[in-house]
Amino acid sequence: MSAGALMLRNHRAPAAARPGHCDLPLFTSLCALLAHRCAALRLGTLTVWTLWVGVSLAVLPTTASAYSPESPEVKSLVDKAVSYLNQSRPEPRLGGKSLVALALLKANQPADNEKIQIAVRACQQAVENLERQHTADVMYDLGLSIIFLSELDPELYRSEINALMKLMIKWQKPVGGWGYLEGPHIDTGDTSMTQYAVLAMWTADRSGAFTVDPNSAAKVANWLIRTQDPSGGWGYQGREAKGDQRERQDTVQQSLSAAGCGSSYVVGDLLRLTSDMRAKAGDGLPPALRVVRQNGKVPTMGPVTDKVNRTRLKSALADGDQWFERNFTIQPPEWVYYYMYALERYKSFRELTLGREEKEPDWYNTGVDFLKRTQADDGSWSESGAGPDTCFGILFLIRGTRKSIQKAEGYDGLLKGGRGLPGTADVTVGANGQIVKTPFQGEAESLLSILESSAGDDLDTLGEDLRIKLSDDPATRSREMERLRRLAGANEFAVRMAALQALYSTRDLDNVPTFIFALGDPDPRIVRKARDALRLLSRKINGFGLGDDPTDGEKLDAISRWKEWYQALRPDAQFLN
Repeated sequence: MSAGALMLRNHRAPAAARPGHCDLPLFTSLCALLAHRCAALRLGTLTVWTLWVGVSLAVLPTTASAYSPESPEVKSLVDKAVSYLNQSRPEPRLGGKSLVALALLKANQPADNEKIQIAVRACQQAVENLERQHTADVMYDLGLSIIFLSELDPELYRSEINALMKLMIKWQKPVGGWGYLEGPHIDTGDTSMTQYAVLAMWTADRSGAFTVDPNSAAKVANWLIRTQDPSGGWGYQGREAKGDQRERQDTVQQSLSAAGCGSSYVVGDLLRLTSDMRAKAGDGLPPALRVVRQNGKVPTMGPVTDKVNRTRLKSALADGDQWFERNFTIQPPEWVYYYMYALERYKSFRELTLGREEKEPDWYNTGVDFLKRTQADDGSWSESGAGPDTCFGILFLIRGTRKSIQKAEGYDGLLKGGRGLPGTADVTVGANGQIVKTPFQGEAESLLSILESSAGDDLDTLGEDLRIKLSDDPATRSREMERLRRLAGANEFAVRMAALQALYSTRDLDNVPTFIFALGDPDPRIVRKARDALRLLSRKINGFGLGDDPTDGEKLDAISRWKEWYQALRPDAQFLN
């Protein structure tokens, strides 16, 4: 990816009217004038009708076709673009390689695709070299590489993701955003670069590969609030407001405003600051899809920080939305394809925040029509560079951000109950229309994603009824069990119980340290599950005692004795407690 392909220049883009906008006052005036002139000239009815139709066609809006990522026309565009990327030369920069790989991955290309593997190797080399060998705008490379690896396999590439994330956090500006590491803008945050850093934080955190420090996320949230233009848009190098009055920004345009508003929605979700903006759980849904707890309350996820003013954040989001209502266009004067991916990201996170998903939104339909008109014969799109622009086109067409959100949130289509019952749920409904039992079962990948995204809170006490089918492939199964062992230490009871239940079913001695660790759990139900698993694995019917409601002393004694038993089998065993 060339620096010019992603660096934004200081050109102000004029406000553009929404495509298809009809100026009704103009239309009314033209009709009145037409009627007056026709009467004066005594034209016949047919002539008047013909002229009126001509005026209507000239002034009335044109309606874009309705599309979705599954539409044949869209799939054809994507297939041609994928073919182009597969045949093109590798991008020179890490960010370019990662962007190409991300687009191909989202377009359902296999993990062993040559371009995807080129990007993997580049990311691995960057872990060793990037801190001492980097460009001034390295944040593009860092952000895109983290996003790509987190989407590809967060378990397999956990160490690489963690190393790159720590470097990215290290380079966060004191003001809160990210930007150039040298040159005239070294002290300011760059809205364009910051959007990729924020998305990298969200993707790495939601994939379970990296736990984001809330303080770092709060800093960038506050920076985004402070650098919003009075008009509601965002500019290039953020000029910070000193008080409640917003500062005028330079280069306020569509691509940067989509970056700023989209990032505000992303970090709002990351910090759980906007969860109360979502439509009330169950609104418009049948009773069988309304999630309730035993006390009748719908589960919610509260903020994880008090360092961001939620009122100011929500005001920034509302003003950003209004800016786009006034200035929307699918074809700004420059950075068109780069902007289209930012637009899709902004719209996707807005849908998530509000809990409302449009199936065939106007902005998407208009974008598809534009991409149909501008795709080259070889399948590419090109304004600032064929490789990156083609990737941006693919990610827009397939709704790449929405796919990431659906994977992280663990739902099919609209969120059900505010956080999401997966499509694998077999719902049992009581006489009052409430869910009384939900024996979840399905493939490990989708269910583990639910648990890792903290959506397991929706499962309430259903952990023992969750059946996770592990992969038959030994390597994949090993990674799945490692994820389950980590989840055994989660905060939510349902997640811990679901993880132990899945590990219990494997009958694998490698899980013994996890079960020993669980003997110290404060919830007696977890302790009983771990005790029973150890008895089964050791073939010791009575184990080392431990009743159904043991004291802390009894638990410590059992932990010590189970460790001695396991060390006799595996002298080099390591324990979590």
